[in-house]
Amino acid sequence: MTVSITRFRGSHLYAFLFLFSLFSQSLFAAGPGSIKGRVLDSSTGDPLPGASVIVENTSIGAATDRDGKYVIQGLPIGNQTIRVSYIGYVTITAGVTVWQDETVNQDFRLVAQAIQGETVVVTAQARGQQAAINQQLSSNTISNIVSAARIKELPDAN
Repeated sequence: MTVSITRFRGSHLYAFLFLFSLFSQSLFAAGPGSIKGRVLDSSTGDPLPGASVIVENTSIGAATDRDGKYVIQGLPIGNQTIRVSYIGYVTITAGVTVWQDETVNQDFRLVAQAIQGETVVVTAQARGQQAAINQQLSSNTISNIVSAARIKELPDAN
């Protein structure tokens, strides 16, 4: 019986070490400060899901959820510059002061901007092929085999 009790205690030790390793990572990653808030459209107040919220000069950041909410943990204490960007909106930056063991609430309202694209030129070879097929159809000496499906693609119905 003492052998089974020793094994039972050993399995508890392994379970404790496993659970400690899981929870200790989240305890050490917590950091001294955090920031949370929402990113919204300035004119409608609608949330902007997937907006990028980045702490400048660091690799720390987050993306907003479908309600426009974000949370960034593990921020260094002191003044930080936050950059918020979203496609189709003007990117903004704001300074915030992060305090130890405190969460700063900071909402952002982005202004929509028109995206100017470049001119796109589309070319096709349909006119050249159309003329060649019409010449073959009207000629007595030229014979060519063309599928019915290909002929139906032409704008001339007959």
